[in-house]
Amino acid sequence: MSVASQETIAAQLRSALDGDALPLECRDVGQRLLAHLKKPTQITVIGLRKSGKTSLVNMLLGDPVMPDIDGVPIVELVYGDATRIVFESYGGSLQYSDDAIEDMRVPQDTIRVCLELPNKSLQDKSFVEIGLPDAGAEQLKIMDWATQRSDILIWCSQKFEDRELTLWASAPDQLKDHSFLALTMADRLHMKGELADRIAHLEPLVAEEFLCLYPVATQQAIAARAPGAEVNSGLWQSSGGKALNDGVQGQIDSGRMADMDQAHMLLGRFNIETSPQGQNPDRLPAGNDAAQVMPGAADARESSGQPEPDALLESALALLQDCADELMTDCTNATADSADRVLERCTQTAEAVAALLSDAQSDDPQFSAIREDAMEGEQMVLLFQLERGENAASDAVTVLLQMKKEMSGRMYG
Repeated sequence: MSVASQETIAAQLRSALDGDALPLECRDVGQRLLAHLKKPTQITVIGLRKSGKTSLVNMLLGDPVMPDIDGVPIVELVYGDATRIVFESYGGSLQYSDDAIEDMRVPQDTIRVCLELPNKSLQDKSFVEIGLPDAGAEQLKIMDWATQRSDILIWCSQKFEDRELTLWASAPDQLKDHSFLALTMADRLHMKGELADRIAHLEPLVAEEFLCLYPVATQQAIAARAPGAEVNSGLWQSSGGKALNDGVQGQIDSGRMADMDQAHMLLGRFNIETSPQGQNPDRLPAGNDAAQVMPGAADARESSGQPEPDALLESALALLQDCADELMTDCTNATADSADRVLERCTQTAEAVAALLSDAQSDDPQFSAIREDAMEGEQMVLLFQLERGENAASDAVTVLLQMKKEMSGRMYG
């Protein structure tokens, strides 16, 4: 993905917001989307003590700048114009230091250390290392802090035992789809003859709980990309470092592309011209593959001729009614996880309805208006996915109910 493309679409969105080109009800969505485009991707590396987290961060960064700070649960690496260290106490107070990292003195009662560094690799991504306590309520508290702030998460472990799975179970499902399990010190497991059995044992669990599993010989991977030296491509690949690094970068790129697609959709809805530089020609419009998600949409289009508008409206109403019956109760009593499920279901339905109506050829201005409203409704629901949360889920359901009301009015009014 081109950095220039991302900067271009961000500038276009900023111009639309500054020029009041977006209506009031969409400005919050636009501001949130702009923040997503400009914000570095936060990569969280988490695990129990002595699980190889610090080395893994340094491996991914390609620079040994993450210090091993014993006793501090949260250590962050972010970009800054100059080196600065921020210490946060358990009570929430902050202390600042301009000392070099190697001269750093960590105050007592520190829960978080944030290192601001003029490292160009940190301009588009930041790292957070989370060392979970051995036991106690503090584990879940820190786990919740981490999962609410992460874009991509890597769990470091040599075994991933039951107590780790219990902690991981509290993570939101949406984050699990962007998370990896890293079997660290894989070279030691291999030498003991345990690596293949460990991977085979974890595969069913990983299929449910993570995007992918990567065994990594971290020290070998670090040696393969020593600063100032030519990359040892053979060692970089055999260590497992390249595979994990590529997996993480793929998630970063797909997340950025999704943000750019959302921005184009928002600007396009209000006929705000966007530059071809910011477009993604490899992406299809959302409605094009909706029938793969919602089988009813494909069934409605399989006929000997062009579907009749009324027949398509009946199918669309059935899809909307099914969605309303299933989700209204969940939306009223939404939790963080159920809100994500509501948004996913609403998105599937909105895409399917838009795909159905886009196939009809009708000169009826009322039908054309309904079809246009369905397209706009689809776009709005997709934007609500970006906002997430209970309010976004409720708003998505409201959009679908309005679509249903308008279609019912044409059919039966």
